Amino acid sequence: MLSEEKSLVRRFYEDIINNARFEKLGEILSPEIIWHDPLVPTGEVRGIESFKNVLAMFRSAFPDLHVIVEDQIQENDKVVTRFVLRATQMGDLMDSSNRQKDHDYWN
Repeated sequence: MLSEEKSLVRRFYEDIINNARFEKLGEILSPEIIWHDPLVPTGEVRGIESFKNVLAMFRSAFPDLHVIVEDQIQENDKVVTRFVLRATQMGDLMDSSNRQKDHDYWN
């Protein structure tokens, strides 16, 4: 049985990333979210609306973006997730125009 924290993380990947149900962000994330990402020009995104814009940007470049959760480890309230991300770049992303290139990313 999954803990509440692990279930929440899986729900993020399923609802938000895999199914692009961005309207569910407020149910999963804190309104004060700070998302650190080296792919974002400022290095971080603050707030749900800004995060939603970043997700929409990635989804437009990778419309078939899909995450497969391989494993999760939990200690207290912290959850670490190992996943495989698969996507085909069909649109521009920032300065990259690697269209129709398949990408696999393991975390």
